[in-house]
Amino acid sequence: MKLKFEASQKNGSSMKEVNMELYEALLVDRDNKDATIRDNEVHIDELYEQIRKLEKELGQLQSEKDELSERLKIGFQGTDSGTSGNVELESSELIHVKQELEKTSSDLLEVKEKCLVLENTVCETRTLLATVEQDKQNLLLKVNQLKVNEEESRCRYEADIKELDTFCKKLVDEMAGMKAAEDKKEEDFEEDVKKLKEELSSLNSANSDLDSKLSQKQQMILMLQSELSSAELELEECKSENEKMVAEFRLEKTAMTEKHGCDMEKMRNLIKELERLLSEEREERMQ
Repeated sequence: MKLKFEASQKNGSSMKEVNMELYEALLVDRDNKDATIRDNEVHIDELYEQIRKLEKELGQLQSEKDELSERLKIGFQGTDSGTSGNVELESSELIHVKQELEKTSSDLLEVKEKCLVLENTVCETRTLLATVEQDKQNLLLKVNQLKVNEEESRCRYEADIKELDTFCKKLVDEMAGMKAAEDKKEEDFEEDVKKLKEELSSLNSANSDLDSKLSQKQQMILMLQSELSSAELELEECKSENEKMVAEFRLEKTAMTEKHGCDMEKMRNLIKELERLLSEEREERMQ
């Protein structure tokens, strides 16, 4: 078995292009995350609005429940209940006769039950005797069958012994052939081990080359991470500066708006004054 490793190398310009592509991909991913955050904030506001609506509905339901409870309480206060009954008495003589009759009936029932138990016991005993007799007959049949089976087993055992002797001789011959084949396999195995050791040496050499390239890749990743951190810091600074400029612009806009309002008011007053002067001048001319 032979293993071949092919290693590809890249020049500096192609590596720089890869770095730019990675940086742009990171920026896109960041923008996507910002958009996701904004969407989640909007969704949270919507959920808060739904919660407020549910709290309002819950308060209405609680008020309805309290109102129903009060109505039921008022309804139950107007109900009353009462009890009445009739009591029947028996004479002592009738009670005594009734007790005697019940005792006699109980004794008669007890006797009947004992008779039934005895009859069942007799039937069970007869059945048991019949079962024992049948078991005895079955046992005799089994003994006779065992004697027959013993003779048959002895004959089969002698035949099996002869077959086993033949099989053992054949097995010894097969073991000898297997030992020879095993010796051949062992020689082939040693040869394969030798080849594997050579290939392992080649793999170790290739692994060393891969470790060196991996170290270079790791250094490159660290450099990209450093550049990314610097870019993020610069972006944060730009964002802060932009917010500052927006705040200043708003202040300036407010001041200009106020000034414009004052100027407009002055212009209105000036126009009114001019109109007044023109009106006076017209009146003087008319006179």
